[in-house]
Amino acid sequence: MRTKLMVPGPVDVDGEVLLEMARPMEAHYGPGWAKLHWETVEMAKEVFLTRNDLFVIVGSGTAAIEAAIGSAIGGGARPLVVVNGGFGERLLSVAGSYTPAVETLRLPDDRPIPPEAVDEALRKDPGIGMVAVVHCETMTSVLNPIKEIGEVCRRHDVLFMVDAVSTLGGAELRTDEWGIDLCATGSQKCLGAPPGLGLVSVSERAWRVISEGNGLGWYLNLNVWRDYAKRWEDWHPFPITMAVPAFKALKKSLETILEEGMEATWERHRRASALLREGIRRLGPRTFVPDEWASPTVTSILPPEGIPPERIVEHVERKHRIRLAGGIGKYEGKVFRVGHMGPAAKESRMAEVLWAIEDALS
Repeated sequence: MRTKLMVPGPVDVDGEVLLEMARPMEAHYGPGWAKLHWETVEMAKEVFLTRNDLFVIVGSGTAAIEAAIGSAIGGGARPLVVVNGGFGERLLSVAGSYTPAVETLRLPDDRPIPPEAVDEALRKDPGIGMVAVVHCETMTSVLNPIKEIGEVCRRHDVLFMVDAVSTLGGAELRTDEWGIDLCATGSQKCLGAPPGLGLVSVSERAWRVISEGNGLGWYLNLNVWRDYAKRWEDWHPFPITMAVPAFKALKKSLETILEEGMEATWERHRRASALLREGIRRLGPRTFVPDEWASPTVTSILPPEGIPPERIVEHVERKHRIRLAGGIGKYEGKVFRVGHMGPAAKESRMAEVLWAIEDALS
């Protein structure tokens, strides 16, 4: 019996998406492939809700994040990294690997980033050129107010970089409307595709900064990716060997999302999250954060006193063949987590999870 994945990525992949991984290998170049590539990029732009340039990079979501941050720093943007959780710490590590001149705004990790705190930091340091934040901290399930932070960045005329790895395709995110200059995600979460690809969109404002320098490095240098997209547009519009099966699977998953529609996709994730959170509280555990700032893509849960979260995770997988996630970092041994992303964000799947958790608590 197959174990169902209810972790914060990777997610269960629909059969028709998996089928694309099993097709005969083909060359990642030539006019036919270039056509498929650009069709996929245009579909990804529809999911991002952007008209900006977009690149599909062989690597994880972190590769897309590093491409965004490193390229902006290479163009001279001094970053402010806003940290309210473990993945904010990762953004800080990435930025720090490119420059020692990183400003950090550390905030409590059990609540969203207050936009006014970002505004104050930018007023105090007019030399900052980019703000980097995480949309959803999957350790805690806190969802940060990207729209409002984007408005702050616009007022101060700084670039806005968002790690949307655990939200894009599942939580409302409007790249252009919310003023996101660099938006990064991965294929294996809300997009419902296998792991292995990172996607990043780049605004014209960001290009004006990035193109000022030669960038840092080569593989994750967005100047390089744009150069190949232009020079080899009609046969090989990327600088590396594309992961053909993963790319074709991504195309199919994007088709599925767009057939459902973005508003309907977001609503499906919201309904699944609401059902799970209400059910969890009825069973006795507590959700780590209140509903008003909880992500619709993952729920972090505090077990009843005296019950180790690892025991719940182990029981649910062993007896019900459902894989949940434990806590990581400072929350290891304190919480367990349920991912409701992509194809798994269904009310019927939430009912299965609640039944399994109830059994583990009995």
